[in-house]
Amino acid sequence: MLFSRFGKHKKTALIAGLAFLLLLSGIFLYEKRFAPTKIAFVNYPEYVIAPLLDQELPSSVEAVPFPWNEKSGKELKHYDMILFFGMGLNFTDRQQEILRNLKKPVFVTSSTRRETALNTLPESSAAELRSYLNHLNRKNFLRMLNFIRVKIDGKTFGTLPLEPASETIHSGFFHASEETVFRTSAEYWAWYKKTGRYRKDAPTVCVLSGNGGGETDTLILALESKRLNVAGVAGMGRYLPLLKELKPDLVISMPHGRLSIDDPDGAIAFLNERNIPLLCPIKVNQPYEEFLRDQRGMTGGMLSQSVIMPELDGAAMPFVLSALFRNKRGLQEYRMIPDRVETFCERVRKTLDLKRKSNSEKKLAIIYYKGPGKNALIASGLEVGPSLLNTLRHLQSAGYNTGPLPAAPEELTARIQKEAPVFGSYAAGAREEFLEQANTVNIPREEFLRWLRKAVPKDLAEDVLRTHGEPPAMIRLGVLRFGNVLLMPQGAPGSGSDENQLVHGVKQIPPYAYLATYFYCRFGFQADALMHFGTHGSMEFTPWKQVALSSYDWPDALIGEMPHFYLYVINNIGEALIARRRSYATILSHLTAPFMNAESQGPLAQLKEKMDHYEDADSALLKNEYAKSIILAAKELHIDRDLKLSDNFAKGTLSEEDFHRIHEHIHEIEDSKVHRGLYVIGRPYNSSEAEETALLMTVDAVASELFDQDVKEGKVAPEKKDDSVFFKRVYLPMARERIRSAFLHPAPKPEATVPVRKIEATDAQMNAMLQSGKFPDGRDIPPTMRDAMRQMRRRPVRKEEQKPALPPEYGAVRAREELLRSTQAELDAMLNAFAGGYTLPSSGGDPVGNPDVVPTGRNLYGIDPDRTPTRESYNAGKKLGEALIAEKLKQTGKYPKKVAFSLWGGEFIRTQGTNLGEIFFLLGVEPVWDSRGRVVDVRLIPEEKLKRPRIDVVVQTSGQFRGAATSRMRLIDKAVRLAAEAPAGEFGNYVREGSLTVAKTLIAGGMSAEDAKTFANARLFGGVNGNFGTDITGIIQSGDRWEDPAVIGELYIRNMSALYTDSHWGESVNGVFRAALSDTDTVVQSRSSNSWGPLSLDHVYEFTGGISLAARQVTGKNPSAYFNDLRTPGRVRIQEAGEAAMVEARSTLLNPKYLKEMLKEGPSAAGAFAEAFRNTLGWEVTRPGMIDNHLWEDYKKVFVDDSLKLGMTNFFQEKNPMPSRR
Repeated sequence: MLFSRFGKHKKTALIAGLAFLLLLSGIFLYEKRFAPTKIAFVNYPEYVIAPLLDQELPSSVEAVPFPWNEKSGKELKHYDMILFFGMGLNFTDRQQEILRNLKKPVFVTSSTRRETALNTLPESSAAELRSYLNHLNRKNFLRMLNFIRVKIDGKTFGTLPLEPASETIHSGFFHASEETVFRTSAEYWAWYKKTGRYRKDAPTVCVLSGNGGGETDTLILALESKRLNVAGVAGMGRYLPLLKELKPDLVISMPHGRLSIDDPDGAIAFLNERNIPLLCPIKVNQPYEEFLRDQRGMTGGMLSQSVIMPELDGAAMPFVLSALFRNKRGLQEYRMIPDRVETFCERVRKTLDLKRKSNSEKKLAIIYYKGPGKNALIASGLEVGPSLLNTLRHLQSAGYNTGPLPAAPEELTARIQKEAPVFGSYAAGAREEFLEQANTVNIPREEFLRWLRKAVPKDLAEDVLRTHGEPPAMIRLGVLRFGNVLLMPQGAPGSGSDENQLVHGVKQIPPYAYLATYFYCRFGFQADALMHFGTHGSMEFTPWKQVALSSYDWPDALIGEMPHFYLYVINNIGEALIARRRSYATILSHLTAPFMNAESQGPLAQLKEKMDHYEDADSALLKNEYAKSIILAAKELHIDRDLKLSDNFAKGTLSEEDFHRIHEHIHEIEDSKVHRGLYVIGRPYNSSEAEETALLMTVDAVASELFDQDVKEGKVAPEKKDDSVFFKRVYLPMARERIRSAFLHPAPKPEATVPVRKIEATDAQMNAMLQSGKFPDGRDIPPTMRDAMRQMRRRPVRKEEQKPALPPEYGAVRAREELLRSTQAELDAMLNAFAGGYTLPSSGGDPVGNPDVVPTGRNLYGIDPDRTPTRESYNAGKKLGEALIAEKLKQTGKYPKKVAFSLWGGEFIRTQGTNLGEIFFLLGVEPVWDSRGRVVDVRLIPEEKLKRPRIDVVVQTSGQFRGAATSRMRLIDKAVRLAAEAPAGEFGNYVREGSLTVAKTLIAGGMSAEDAKTFANARLFGGVNGNFGTDITGIIQSGDRWEDPAVIGELYIRNMSALYTDSHWGESVNGVFRAALSDTDTVVQSRSSNSWGPLSLDHVYEFTGGISLAARQVTGKNPSAYFNDLRTPGRVRIQEAGEAAMVEARSTLLNPKYLKEMLKEGPSAAGAFAEAFRNTLGWEVTRPGMIDNHLWEDYKKVFVDDSLKLGMTNFFQEKNPMPSRR
């Protein structure tokens, strides 16, 4: 029985084992032959994959969209095939390890970087797969899925016979469907006419398909509803030949990069030759509701490709047309936003109407700016009254209906003051007097409400009424009308005590009068175009998004469908880009005033002469006498206090170091490049002004080349370049002489040359790449790029004739010519803009630092932030960091513990991120560049290489920088976290210590330990609610709203407390900014422009002075302050802030040469003086002690007592308007 029982168990076990084996075999067979093939589409944007999946798919295949981030990777083992979309793809070290060990087929398509070009397939399978991907449409997508199941996964169950990819036409002309493409424009127009769409004599609009998505068909049909002929063009990267074939009147591109990949300059030349405006509306890569809540609007690669790159082509209007919405499958796809489409298409129609209408029919609105009451008209660097009148006269000469014009600028200014002023909230009596005398525009309440509801969404209109209450029964606006040209002042953007705060934006609704100004231009006057006159107004700073605005953002609502142009000074590129991106303006750049060397005058010149005699003296006795005279003269001028010279100097001993510092200070004043008066639109430089300015634009570069040549020949040591006195004494005179000689004997103009195609590959290499579909490094060639390569291959390659380069001084000759033609170019650019034409693009900046900004009359662009800092700008930033450390060690014997930086958009653009390089270097991190020169990451500098403490930072971002470089802000945040997590090591880690201090401070203030840990590494802060400014300037200038500067410091901390970290973007968390300011002992501000200084520009004390005051509020000590001086090409240095202020004062406000030129101007010049005095007061409040009291005494002597005998009293009586009524 025992054996029987044993046998029974054995039999049962055997059956169970066989069943288990059978089950395993079944599972194995199912998995090998019958199981669905799981395909992961990794990193594919949902909008790309959604239309392909929106069809009936075979049940034998599971196609799964798979997002990719730093934490992804392990899930890939569950898929039978992994397809990566290469654009924007990054692999961490952990992910690379996972992929190396993954026993799955992997293929990366559309890779833009060598580091991510992966392929584990046999070449034959890869080639077939590539053919499907290169011709991807819905039909080929199904064929590709079938191919993957059969050929790669090895399963045939549930499959169809294999079919090769059907060819798709990647370039051609289309209508509402990109799947039906005509190869030629003739074929397209024949079809267009046959279907009854063509309108004779109607303009033609070309819609470029971009990188797909966005319901192009909806846009085409909407444009046709405006009675326009419309042709779609497909062929990303190869638009130019098709555009030349089509010859449209206006081009609309929903961009992903440049208009032409292989010939961007050719595309610009074509648009300019045919005078075709280029509008680039955008699609946002966010779900619509999420987009509405996101203050950033657009960042990173999308910002670069959709906004920044098109600006290089002269594109205008980055107007959001579409966003992501969920489809039936739950996937996101692009759809047009209906109200946005209507507004945009109306803008297109109005732009084309400018081409069609005669000048006498056109109605133009010009917005100017002025202070309240009788204050002067204002615009940076511009004498506004004469400029406005010259503009009106030019319009009149071009056939515009202006009616009779004032005979002189004074008459125009007087009429503005009487009929169209701006009033502060305090000026009720003056307002009543104005309303009695002036001819006003009267807007009844009901009409205003109709306009409001037409301009903004319903819920925003309700917010306006809730905020401001019922509008007045009649809104009355002052205007000046000259025929069909309307002049209107831009009103105060706030109300009550905060009336000026919106000049740089806060999240509040502008008052009724402000809204009514723009609504009247749009709906009442019905302007064909609007121009803001000069730098700058406040409309582009109204709330809310920084770029890619929605219908709920005020600049979008105010400008609406009006073609918008903005007259802007060339040196202010940072704020010009805000105007471009937030108010859809085409920039019309204008010159600064001519430049001149300040030179030394009076007692300063006498001191310099004594110093020269001191150096030349051989007799010790004579040298000693000159030393006494130098000490006495320096003390009389208070230079010893400004430069904080040694104690021995105070005791009567002239050391070599003190002598050198005084000498360098005087040379800097002498060589300062300052403006010769103000600029006037329509008043060209005379020949001597053009020559002097052109010389100053090029002299440093010529001197540098002469020096470098002497270094090569062994005539001078390289380090002598850092001796500014030596360099200026020896090489600048030589350079000036070379340039003056070039002016007298200009080289013959070079013959015009045909642009030569630049290409890195031979035709044989090109053919090989086209046949394989791959770059030599293994990356796949995207289909659109392959089309461009085919087109390039068809062209004959010509070797460029090598011509000897002209000596560098001939750059000054070119600059002189461009300066002389710029004034006329500006006037012509206005007329062309008002005629619906194309405005050429141009880089921006100080002409002394960037001679390429002339000729003017062009549309300013910036730089690609993702390529910053460049290797060169990082090295420059490293030098500045080393200089700062050396100076702090010299002054205090200690390393700086925490350095506060103020980051501005214009400085960032002009210096290509040099400040970023300095911040990274101080933290002890360095950029990681990819193969295309983009900075994609940061990494720690090893302690053994750094050999010093990691120095902490706190960074404030202006609204300009936030809008221009959001991706760089994320890098700063990551750099701080990396440094804070690094060990203290041998040399210490102030960043780690700083984070511990922040956490302890927050906990002591009542925050939980967990939250304190979250915010411990926060170091990057900016304006709350998307504010563009600090809002401290108005309070400082009012004087009657505070007694203790601590009030200003607290206001600054409150208003600039929005933090920017990976997990908390733009949020204001109580106490975090204050805690982050702990231990701040140094403040740094970049300065790369010759057009502004600490006394002439209010933003300098607003930001640099403001954060100094805030740091003192927290630490109880005044931090030291420095400027990063990058004004001289090839040289970087740091300069103490007080010294920089006094150099500016002595080269301008106390300099009779400068003053004489300013006294030739009008009320705007008087306003510039007043601005400098206000800014000096700003420094007194924010950094007491930085400026010595003797400067106020000097102001009184020069401007009140008229000690220089320049007629100051008469000037102010004649030119300075009456004080505002208060």
